[in-house]
Amino acid sequence: LPYDPKMANEIVSFDREKIGLSRDRVTKKLLEEFRNSVYIIKNKRISAYAIVRSRVEEHFTIGPLIAESQKAAEVLLCSIMTKYSKKILTIGVPETNCDAIQMLLRNGFNYIEPSLRMYLGERKNYEKNLFGIIAPEKG
Repeated sequence: LPYDPKMANEIVSFDREKIGLSRDRVTKKLLEEFRNSVYIIKNKRISAYAIVRSRVEEHFTIGPLIAESQKAAEVLLCSIMTKYSKKILTIGVPETNCDAIQMLLRNGFNYIEPSLRMYLGERKNYEKNLFGIIAPEKG
């Protein structure tokens, strides 16, 4: 589904619901900055969304990629891979989301050592629907 900026609040709400954290300001900023590379699966409601961000030359980063299920995440990922087939794609994944790791390996991504994540206080379990992080410091 093509992205329409009128969908921003719906995407922000979906992100908050699936992650359990309020990343509203960051998500809105990414949606605005990368509005031409926002990908969505939606029937009656959103089941997955991703933003593909350009880095250098032919290098692109997928993230965030949020989905209600591994199946929805994989459908969206395969669509992105088709569109960017001649490009270098990277994606950061929480090491606790085994479904995401297996999905990426199955689709030809290479594994690199995970980044170190640290918590102070009660740890929130938000990774279940997080198939691609924004950045290590933002999840």
